[in-house]
Amino acid sequence: MKDIFNFILMNELTPNSFYVLYCIKERIQCPLKDTAGEIYILQAGGWLSLKMKLTQKAIDLLSDANLLFTEKKKEVAIGALGPDAEQKIEEFRMLFPPGTPAKHGKPVRTPALELEPRFVWFFKSYPHFTWDMVMAATRFYLQDQALQDNTYLSRAKYFVQKQEKDQPGVFNSELAAYCEDLEMKDLAA
Repeated sequence: MKDIFNFILMNELTPNSFYVLYCIKERIQCPLKDTAGEIYILQAGGWLSLKMKLTQKAIDLLSDANLLFTEKKKEVAIGALGPDAEQKIEEFRMLFPPGTPAKHGKPVRTPALELEPRFVWFFKSYPHFTWDMVMAATRFYLQDQALQDNTYLSRAKYFVQKQEKDQPGVFNSELAAYCEDLEMKDLAA
């Protein structure tokens, strides 16, 4: 968060001015009460034309800000998932069979981009689990489901993290349950 404010200040803008630029770029109604003052400052600073069009300076600024967020997201992912996260996610994804089971009519092998944020949540919520445990638990789950002809096979992304029905912000993980089950079996052995 500090980085974005430093970025805004370094470019001699206020957070409100930056937000006005963002709203103009995205063509959304700006909910701020007094945008006239911000618009005047943006025009005087060369960020906006008199016709309310973003200048190249503003386009470059917003592009740089977007990169700042993208880099931070990547840092968070690498911090939570490890340096070989992309390879591990792809390995996990490929464990799931291709095709579409009749139960829900959607492919169970979901795209890697949909899995990454779910794994960030997973490893932050269950930091004691490792990628080896994740792979072993997933193989166990898939073998269990194959015995039932994959009738109730979850999509890969929902196996990692799924929001509870009618409970916004509450998530569960079938993967975590399988990891704990394997953990308990290892302790009992």
